[in-house]
Amino acid sequence: PYEEYLLRLTELEVSTRAANALASRIRQASFPVEKELDSYDFSASPSINKQKILELSRCEWIAKHSNTCFIGAPGTGKTHVSTALGMAACRAPGNHRCR
Repeated sequence: PYEEYLLRLTELEVSTRAANALASRIRQASFPVEKELDSYDFSASPSINKQKILELSRCEWIAKHSNTCFIGAPGTGKTHVSTALGMAACRAPGNHRCR
């Protein structure tokens, strides 16, 4: 039926706009390399609290206008985790924006 066709067409448009908005936020963030938390090896750096990082990936700290800072020796994954959290912020629903 025509109503179903219009519904599918509208769903496709909404999906396309959401994908384009996400791509735009990621592009505007200018990450040096796109990294994700699922590719981070937490066992290689046991001093990093995995639960805390996963909690930060929910992006509630952004809504609270809080800061996050990673301090540590070179090669411990600070940039990887920071970039992954930025990617999570770009994907977060609501008004979280990468800027």
